[in-house]
Amino acid sequence: MEEPTEEARAARAEIEARARARQMELWQQQQEEQYAPPVVQTGTGSYVAHAMGSSLDRNRNQSPDTQQLLQQAAAHADVEEVRRLLDQGADIHSSYPLHRAAEACPEGTNMFSPPIHPTEEFDVGRIPIMQLLVERGADVNKREEHHSNAPRFPIQSATMVGAVQRVKWLLDHGADPTVEAGFMSAVVLAQRIGSTEMREVVDQGVTAKKWV
Repeated sequence: MEEPTEEARAARAEIEARARARQMELWQQQQEEQYAPPVVQTGTGSYVAHAMGSSLDRNRNQSPDTQQLLQQAAAHADVEEVRRLLDQGADIHSSYPLHRAAEACPEGTNMFSPPIHPTEEFDVGRIPIMQLLVERGADVNKREEHHSNAPRFPIQSATMVGAVQRVKWLLDHGADPTVEAGFMSAVVLAQRIGSTEMREVVDQGVTAKKWV
């Protein structure tokens, strides 16, 4: 296992600082939401009452519990459960199951505290889930807008957790390693906190440009 360089330690400190800043931003938003207009329940859905009107919650037919189960099953590489939930109508576009599979890391580790070195078995074990999700319509370049973390793309998350095989798979399926959202791009992350193999894989992906 490679010892983290000074640059890797600096990158980790920057990632953790950005995560803390995002948490503060979200705390401030939560304080503001205490004064938000109430949600009015009707027979046809949830409406948010505004001074000048109302807007329909377009996701009213998607149970939050179902979406949470879908994401949990993806994170734990439970192919059959993911397939069952999708077959029963879970909307793959209303949550981020591909992101959960891409960012999964071994127990006792934290994606915001790199470097992380998952075993190849753990890493490869998430690829069948990712394959299924993409076959069902998941977008490898979908930006996650999360209520408790900085926004990010699957390729960023997979790079942060040291998932070389998942990063390679995402690149082969059109993921763009140059995009940024909340954190550094996968290209920068690979250079600053990635292993030698990770840097080589990302460099090859940049050269191939399969996202174009």
